[in-house]
Amino acid sequence: NQENERLLFSVFPSAIARRLQRGETQIAEEITNVAVLFADLKGFSKLVSSLSAYESLTILNDLVASFDDLAERFGLEKVKTVGDSYLAVCGLSVPYLDHDKRALDFAIEMLAILRRFNLERSFQLGIQLGIQIGIHSGDILAGIVGKSRVVYDIWGETVKQAHALSQVSASGSVLVSDVVHQIGRAHV
Repeated sequence: NQENERLLFSVFPSAIARRLQRGETQIAEEITNVAVLFADLKGFSKLVSSLSAYESLTILNDLVASFDDLAERFGLEKVKTVGDSYLAVCGLSVPYLDHDKRALDFAIEMLAILRRFNLERSFQLGIQLGIQIGIHSGDILAGIVGKSRVVYDIWGETVKQAHALSQVSASGSVLVSDVVHQIGRAHV
């Protein structure tokens, strides 16, 4: 049915959704040369402690929807959100020669979205949100994980490095790995 198909394609990358439609259940693959971006909102937990669940969800959905639209524009795919964290990859389904630049441009625009959000809403909310972003390039493993609530997930050293960079990045900035930095310097 058309509604099930729409849901399938909204939850999984299109290539994975097509494989699931064909009946595949064990999907795992090695994907080389991608850029992984990990972003953490800062101050969100403090903010939600003073809001209703509905108000918290509305704010998070507004931000994530903005990030999703932006990801599509730059050719990144959101893998998942975990609470107030956002994980995206460039080069996952569609390979790009400039995946590192796309991920960095996306990150810079994420900062702009959060600045606009803070300008428009921080007075009303009484708090400003921050964001820490890390980007690393390399190879990943990806696939369908789980049995009762399956998810498409990515893992490996590249993902761990992007996450680690986001954790030590200053709020309101983007921290890239040496690999991403060297690739960027080579294109200047």
